[in-house]
Amino acid sequence: MFVLLFFVAACTESVVSTTSPPTSTTSTSAPSPSTSLADTPYTTVARIPFTDLLVLDVLQPHGDGPWPITVLVHGGGWVGGERADVSDLAALLATRGMLVYNISYRTMALGGSYPTAYEDVACGVRFARATAHEYGGDPSSVTLAGYSAGAHLAAVVALAGNEFDGDCLAGGSGLPDALVGIAGPYDSDQFSPLLIPFFGGPRAEAADAWSAGNPYSYVDRRISLPIHLLQGTADGTVPQRFTIDFAAALEAAGHTVELTIIEGAGHRDMVDPSASGPIAVEAVLGLLP
Repeated sequence: MFVLLFFVAACTESVVSTTSPPTSTTSTSAPSPSTSLADTPYTTVARIPFTDLLVLDVLQPHGDGPWPITVLVHGGGWVGGERADVSDLAALLATRGMLVYNISYRTMALGGSYPTAYEDVACGVRFARATAHEYGGDPSSVTLAGYSAGAHLAAVVALAGNEFDGDCLAGGSGLPDALVGIAGPYDSDQFSPLLIPFFGGPRAEAADAWSAGNPYSYVDRRISLPIHLLQGTADGTVPQRFTIDFAAALEAAGHTVELTIIEGAGHRDMVDPSASGPIAVEAVLGLLP
């Protein structure tokens, strides 16, 4: 069975930074979700290599751990996007006591395709688990949280099993302990011709790649995985049916899924701390053991 929850949230867009300084910075006071995130109780260690090509940012809460971990995957329609796009959500997670790994992956603009984008996400999970003790994290509690196209990638990595390796700088399991999908376009078959370059050809010519890169191919796996999917009713980028249909497919396969539909929330609202971002954070916290 899946649980359907309704919330009312504001629909205010936010502007996020597009740069990440290659330094460690420390903040000291906790904001409310509607205030600036410039001064917050965590330390950011930026631009840490986690594959041969990519870097991530770690947001480490102050105080004693071990902290549960969130590996955060940005959106961008598979074509673009960067981790700065979800930096405010990462900051909000850190203020709530999560050790956050805000990762990059190879979008099509960076030469990414199937399977490299999925490999990068799996490398993020491996790196987080392998380095958790360095930052006071709990390697037994890793939630993979993806936004928009990042939710699609995260769902495949979380459900498929250890099928994606890549040029990781850490070994071990690439499987998370929980999955949070935020406004995800899960059925990638619905995005042809956009994803023809991503999968290396049309569906008829690259059927194996299209199938292996679609979360629906794995709905009967990892039945015990805790999953929470969130979607706004005013999302003009990803229609809410993508999330509702995916939740139903997971339920039919035997999963227990929490589904949160946020009344009046648009696409960017879902990761905006002044809009629906706090609900996404509560979804992550709610899956912790």
